[in-house]
Amino acid sequence: MVDIEPLPYVPFIKIKKNDNLQSLMGFGNKKPFREIKYFAVFDEPFLYMINMTIKDNNQNNFFKKVGNHYDLTKVSNIKIKDDEVLIGKKLIKIVFLFDNENNNFSIINKELHFEKNDANNFSLYLNFI
Repeated sequence: MVDIEPLPYVPFIKIKKNDNLQSLMGFGNKKPFREIKYFAVFDEPFLYMINMTIKDNNQNNFFKKVGNHYDLTKVSNIKIKDDEVLIGKKLIKIVFLFDNENNNFSIINKELHFEKNDANNFSLYLNFI
């Protein structure tokens, strides 16, 4: 648990594909994906992602359970464009490049969907760090 009140944070949405058997057969949810609300929290030099659908994080306080975190010094590429999945939003794609001990590289791609104002705030925080 972390207190996010003193830290800069921005809401965003992650897209998860509906890969269950019912949706693959055309039954159940009509959307091929579901939207999951998150907060992006900045704490130099890390970006923390907090899933806001978790019961502990959905309470009205600033103490949140942190999920994954990413080292912002490992960002190799950032693209910002109009979102084609969630119309009217901005899509920010971030590529993290990690160098392992044996010069093996691993890549993590993240796609974050933002309201336009939140996308601007997110990019300002990235530029600041």
